[in-house]
Amino acid sequence: MGRRIAKFDTSAETPENQQKLAMGGKKKFTLRDLNRLVPLTYNQQKFKDIYNSGVEVIFQLGAAGAGKTSLALSEAFAEVLDPSTHYDKVIIIRSAVAVREIGYLPGSLDEKAQSYEAPYIDAVKTIFTYKEPYENLKSVGLLEFALTSYLRGVNFTEGSIVIVDEAQNLDFEEINTAYTRLCKGSKIIFCGDGKQSDIQRLKKQDSGLGKFIDIFDNMYKYEDEFNDYSNMINEPYDQPEYKKDIPNYAIINYEAKDCLRNDKVRNYLITKHKMGL
Repeated sequence: MGRRIAKFDTSAETPENQQKLAMGGKKKFTLRDLNRLVPLTYNQQKFKDIYNSGVEVIFQLGAAGAGKTSLALSEAFAEVLDPSTHYDKVIIIRSAVAVREIGYLPGSLDEKAQSYEAPYIDAVKTIFTYKEPYENLKSVGLLEFALTSYLRGVNFTEGSIVIVDEAQNLDFEEINTAYTRLCKGSKIIFCGDGKQSDIQRLKKQDSGLGKFIDIFDNMYKYEDEFNDYSNMINEPYDQPEYKKDIPNYAIINYEAKDCLRNDKVRNYLITKHKMGL
């Protein structure tokens, strides 16, 4: 998934950083290279606490400009770069909602994806000490980018941390496909704002996010079914450690006052919310 440059490119870095990056393999990036974001709001701190408690499915919802995606990237890379964890890559997923079928766009798959990667290039740049970390993270396999149009048949391997951005723009089939690609030992974070749904505005379709969350809210009703492995040959999963009844998940709802872009935008969003718009 995603586009990779032919080699690790250090041309944009200082001579000191070029020397550091001359080391081999994924060790080109370490925790010392990460400017881990410090939470600035209660909800950001709530996300960080929940994330680091081991919750495997997290929904960050609401409030444009609240730093949801940047904070998710910061915490995800903190785990990926920590040698004591088994996590080894971050995968960013989003929908090409403006043209639901990306095949209509000119160019190769890589060229089509580039226009959707721009926000993440900037976000990743803010959390690393290097000038151009994005492509280099991809070149050593620490970062991948994918559009939902190309997820079928793909599995997110063990150790993946998946960030589904602009989740409100995914229809149910897309969000269902993204979640069911997860392998054991992976985690997933959904970031979105239901009030910014392009899929409803442009395609007159309902976002699949609400229905997807409803499934999680109703899992407790089918708890008995989760522990029935009678259809398995030799019951390979008949061990207590495999019997997790309900995936641990959490929802953080950001408010207009959580917006961090600037006071003008924050005040506008607060007023818009109070007016019910």
